[in-house]
Amino acid sequence: MPSISILVVDDERIVALDIKGTLETLGYCVCAVANAAEPALEAVKVHSPDLVLMDINLRGEMDGIAIAHIINAKYSTPVVFLTAYSDRDTFDRAKSANPYGFILKPFDARKLHSAIEIALIKHSEEARLTKARHKAELENNAKSSFFANMSHEIRNSLNGIVGMTDLALETKLDADQQEYMTTVLDSAENLLDILNDILDLSRIEAQKMSLTPKRFDLEKLINKVVRTQIPKAHKKKLTITYDIPAFVPRMLKGDPTRVSQIITNLLSNAIKFTEQGTISLEIADLATLGAYAEHQLLLPTPKYRMLLFSVRDTGVGLTEEEQNYIFEPYKQVHAEEKTPIRGTGLGLAICRELVELMNGTIWVRSKPGTGSTFHFTAQFEHGELVEEIPEPEAIPEFPSGLHVAVVDNNIVGQKLLHELLEKKGFKCHITSNGAELLELLASETIDLVVTEIKLPFLTGLEAMQHIRSGTIPNTPKNLPIIAVTAFALKGDKERFIEAGMDGYVAKPIHATEFYRELARVLQPAELAAQPEQQAEETDMTQLLDVEGTLMRLENDTDLICRLYLLFVDEVAERLYGLKLFLQENAYDKAALHSQSFAASAFNIGANSLGNALMQVYTAATHKQPISADHLAQLEQLSMLTTTEIKRNMEKLS
Repeated sequence: MPSISILVVDDERIVALDIKGTLETLGYCVCAVANAAEPALEAVKVHSPDLVLMDINLRGEMDGIAIAHIINAKYSTPVVFLTAYSDRDTFDRAKSANPYGFILKPFDARKLHSAIEIALIKHSEEARLTKARHKAELENNAKSSFFANMSHEIRNSLNGIVGMTDLALETKLDADQQEYMTTVLDSAENLLDILNDILDLSRIEAQKMSLTPKRFDLEKLINKVVRTQIPKAHKKKLTITYDIPAFVPRMLKGDPTRVSQIITNLLSNAIKFTEQGTISLEIADLATLGAYAEHQLLLPTPKYRMLLFSVRDTGVGLTEEEQNYIFEPYKQVHAEEKTPIRGTGLGLAICRELVELMNGTIWVRSKPGTGSTFHFTAQFEHGELVEEIPEPEAIPEFPSGLHVAVVDNNIVGQKLLHELLEKKGFKCHITSNGAELLELLASETIDLVVTEIKLPFLTGLEAMQHIRSGTIPNTPKNLPIIAVTAFALKGDKERFIEAGMDGYVAKPIHATEFYRELARVLQPAELAAQPEQQAEETDMTQLLDVEGTLMRLENDTDLICRLYLLFVDEVAERLYGLKLFLQENAYDKAALHSQSFAASAFNIGANSLGNALMQVYTAATHKQPISADHLAQLEQLSMLTTTEIKRNMEKLS
């Protein structure tokens, strides 16, 4: 066994040598002796001792406590104080350095020996625990990464199964074929539910699960959740109801997605384990339970509300033993005497974690044969206290005849902006890159520039810098410029405004938001006092978000069909160009091409394809190769998207 190496730090050389002799007698190796901060820190750096025996009173400006702080922070070497100071103030200061021992002079050799051995054991155990924790974190991260990659791969396959099955169900099928295809679709959707549970659990275990608070309408949320469960309930001839009393606040601030997830899981379980009778969802405000309604009218509205949700069923019920483990991961009730079950046994464990994130509790009351009631509480912020319900916003009017330069390097983006601007009386000049924009400005009088950021030859930011420098003939330095871009991560808007842009609109474009930003930039005095409106959150996982696109483009089906047609016409060419750039390792061109392609996809609501293309963009930006499998999946996703577009064009025409 190697000898333990100890550094002795003491301002008195005779005392230090005495300590050194004692330590060597005890079988330790003294690697160095120091009397001040600088030689002590140098000795730790050079010799990497197993332990430092430190006096508090030392020569120079730094005492032993200050040096111990540095050694702890920089080298994680255990320090034991050996000092003549025994007053309370010194002892309290010494504790702040987290020493592994404190011995008073004059010392006893046996006590010194014990203190050193205890310090070494304690430090060794802490190091072992730290290493184990670090290893566990790495394993957790690796597991989370694995689950995320697995989710991506399975979702791609499921996307094809669900998409093609949906298409098959719209063709002429006989009764048997219809039943077979419906079973395939149900199975695929069940597999997707299982996948979501596994992914959620991996996030929880990696402590990456968090809430995204926003304002929502509780009644609308509950109505939507219950509506999705009604078909399953009707298949088993079950009745499903819900009740929200008048004094439960309607407008709340919390995470509506996670609330929906919890309620959906509880209702789904209730349907699964109930063969006849009723399933009900009841909601109560804990602040109003047991109070008279007329008295509530006089109370001030609290900022936070704790709501109680209860899901009751008339199903098989649970034994006391089952109630003890039902919220543990991977645990399921025994199905032999009850009903065949499907799933992972993760749903209620995930519900418990989500409820705890909402400062709530979840529990169950049940008896075998009489049904079950699952209760959970959750804390929300009162919606009305945060912001008023906005009135429907009027579309701004603009002076007619203003000339706008549109700068976008994809046809769909150009067409969309052209149509939106011409509707409001603007005259459009279309360009494809920053260099063309500067040529246009030198020859035409332009009142406004609407530009993408990522452009070939000269980017939107570089073109803006030329304009702001005042070097473009007949063009004022303060020409209004709005960035309309697929760069939509947190901080992008602030970055572009700080760089000199006057306005910013993220793709996919919402017509109302776009017009409002135009009005704000062109008529700042009139709109300065109006609050910024928050756009509805877009579901970025859909194959084709027709409903969202209709909402964004004000139900202009003619425009949407024209955009669909342009997109379908250029998909094959864009895919070919992207594959060519990647094969030649032309990463800059591949990044520009994929970002432009993604912007087109997002503009028409092809969100799954847009996300896949942004993954290519990110990889190309970092000069990382794209696998053949990934390109094949991209090609399949493009084919599915095109098929879905054509199907919806027939509906919208």
